[in-house]
Parts: sequence; C-alpha cells; structure tokens
Amino acid sequence: MAGDIDAKNGLDLVTGNDTGENGPSLSILLNRGQGTFQPEVRQKLDASRDLLQAITVGDFNGDHAADIALAIDDLSIFPPQTVVLVFRNNGSGQLLGPDEYPLHGFFPECLEAADVNNDGVADLVVCHSTPDSGEGVVTVLLGRGNGSFASGIDFKVGTTPSTVAIGDTNSDGLADVVVGDTDARRVFVLYGTGDASLLSAPVGLVDVAAPSALAIRTSPSEALPELLVASLASNQVLILRQTTPRTFAPPVALDAGQPSSAMQVVDFDGDDIADLALLSPVGGRLAIWLGTLDGGFSFEETVSVDDAANSLAVADLNHDGRPDVATTSFVTNRVTVALSSGAHPTPSATSHGTGTPSPTRTPTPTPTRSSAPASATRTPTRTPTPSPRNTPTATLTPSGPGDANCDGHIDAEDITGLITRIFAPGCGGADVDGDGSVTVSDLVQLVQLVSESAR
Repeated sequence: MAGDIDAKNGLDLVTGNDTGENGPSLSILLNRGQGTFQPEVRQKLDASRDLLQAITVGDFNGDHAADIALAIDDLSIFPPQTVVLVFRNNGSGQLLGPDEYPLHGFFPECLEAADVNNDGVADLVVCHSTPDSGEGVVTVLLGRGNGSFASGIDFKVGTTPSTVAIGDTNSDGLADVVVGDTDARRVFVLYGTGDASLLSAPVGLVDVAAPSALAIRTSPSEALPELLVASLASNQVLILRQTTPRTFAPPVALDAGQPSSAMQVVDFDGDDIADLALLSPVGGRLAIWLGTLDGGFSFEETVSVDDAANSLAVADLNHDGRPDVATTSFVTNRVTVALSSGAHPTPSATSHGTGTPSPTRTPTPTPTRSSAPASATRTPTRTPTPSPRNTPTATLTPSGPGDANCDGHIDAEDITGLITRIFAPGCGGADVDGDGSVTVSDLVQLVQLVSESAR
C-alpha cells in the first residue's frame, strides 16, 4: 500500500508481514524522494494472538497524514475472531494505538478504505465469514472523521467474500460495493441506498472461478461504468458493460495471457483513458494494457517482478507526475518497485478480442534498491510476451494433511500457508479434509487441529 506516512518526500510504502522471526508485523519503507526507499521501519504486532490477514492505508481523520488499518484473526479464542486494528498517525509519522474493533466473523480476506456513505469521511470495508452459519459477510465500519469508527454494519454476501471494489457503478451518485466470492465462484454488487440501510441486498452479476481482483472503470465509449473481474483460475479478465443502470450485458473476455492475483485501473499514458495493470503470481509478471478509444485494451509491455507476487500498488513514487508500481511477494519477502520511464504512445482503437498480446516496447529501467533486510526494493526487468503457466516451479510434499506449508510440522504457521494455498498452487497438505480442493472448510479444520495439538 502507498501513503504519506511521515509527511516528507512523497508517498511511502507499507506492507504487512504475517510471519517471520519477529512474528506478525508491519514494514514501513519511507520514501527518499526519488522513488527509492529507506530501510524498513518495523511495527510489531502481538505474535501470541494476531494472525495478520489484510491491510489498507487511508486518511481517517482528515489531517492529510496516512493512517493504517489491519484486519487480523484473534487466535486467542476459538473459533478465531476478526478484529480490525487502526493505527492513527500523529501527523509526523508516529503511529498511535492500535484501536481495536472486534467483529462477528473470522478469516478476513480483504480490507479497503473508501467513503461508502458519501459523507466525505473514509470508512472501512471488511470481507470475512461467520463461524456459526458459514455464510459470507461484508462489514462496513463508518468513519467518524476523527480517526475512530462506529460499530460495524454487517451484510450477508455469498460464502467467502475475498475481494471488493468500491465506487459508483451505476452513475447515481452513491457508492456501491462490488464483491468477489471465492467459494461461491460469483461476483455480487451491493448498491448504495443513500439512507440508513446503507447498502442493498447483494445482487449476483456473474459466475467466475476464483475471482481475485475487481475494478470499476469508466470507458470513453460507454455511458455507464463497466466492471472488470480478474481470476486466478483462468487467463481472462471479464469485462461487464451496462446496457442500462444495473443491467449488464453478457461479459466480454480479455485474454490476458496469465492468471491475475491483483489488478489496478489507472491512466498510465496520460491520454485520459483508463489503462490496466495485471499482476500474475506465477512467474512474477506485471502486464500493462493501454485503454483504447473504443473501450478495449491494447497490450503494451510486461515487467518481470517476483514469483508469487500477490499485491500491487500504483502511485507516483518519484514526483514526476506519472504512475509507478510497487509489488510484494509472499515467497521472496520482497517489495519490488518499477518506476515509469516515460509516457506510453496512445494506442489505436482495438476490439475486445482474445488475441495473443505482443509487447510494443522494451525500455531499460533505472536501478532502484533499498537496504531493507526483509523487504528489499529490487530492479524489475522487462520481458517479452507472457506465456501462461498453470503450475508452480517446485513441487512441495507435505508430511500429511494439515502440513499446509510443507515444513514437516503442523503448527500455527500452516494456517497462513493454507490461506495462501486457497488462492494459488502450493503445498498439497493444505487439503486437510481430503476432498480434492482447498477451501475455507479446510481452514476451519486446520484451526481445530492446531488448537487440539497445542493443548
């Protein structure tokens, strides 16, 4: 995540570390001003209790300094309970708190900061599940404007909501919440109501396996916003256009050439047309697609980052007015920064077809490196056209069901390994119940197994 933590030298980078020699923690990389970063400053969490699941950055009290929110599982109770931790910035980079907001669910898989009720104040949106019914739930904590939040408002959505996009999807001036559900294999939208109910009941939009990222995009050729849905189970990005408000045409597939773990919509080339950045966890590829006048996309280039890349931030990190990119990898424990090298040519109009992408340029990046021991910034390299890969580069063998990270032991670190396994290939021991798939039910059984072995 990118945000101005210390009110100096531009946007800084914040990452979450779920494990490590010091336990769960935050790593803050302060910007030196040219898109390079100082060694990490680490904020420790409670290793005996906190299982870090999601992180977001936002200005929660209107002082123009970035605050940080985390969604964790409280492992001191069973079943685990979702808790949102809010670290308020004192305005000069010192984090205060955390303030704790316990919720009714567990295993939070997403956390986003956005203004849901259109009052100009950042709110928090959490995806998690309920332990009693097994239903998915999206919780909204409304910001009070002073850095604190009201009690959560719960909305039942699918089975395992895992990703959200927040914005005005139907041009009625109200924020909506679009939700991707992993287990239900479906995308839903909760429309803003403009009253005390806040959001409507969820409306199913499209079936898609392993939705990993969502985006709301305004296209020059369309009167209404369109929705983009990326998947870890295919090489496609689905484009959902509206024929009338809240009525969607059948999805059009963009063949991206790779499964995607993260996606961002941003204008890379300065032509006022939204472009697309797609991050693949297999092979570590960041693909840039430029938006065209007819609402399609034209493939521009691929940047090699880290294998198992799982998160993506797009922001101007070096004050040149162009968006740069930062990615993280849960395998290399590294942050990779790709600085924009200049404006891209404006592409000609193309269709939404499924042709194989071809790169149009191969610039040489300027090296940028941080001395951070756990989250080094490394130089990305440009690579030719991506070729899809569906299997990891190494085969991991578990000692048995429950050994979700294949280290020969069944312990709390397997919980993190299993959560990762839900979204990407990995250790076969994550299939705890032996049904041939890895879902939240395996996670529940693993937590029980770990709890029993700890007694």
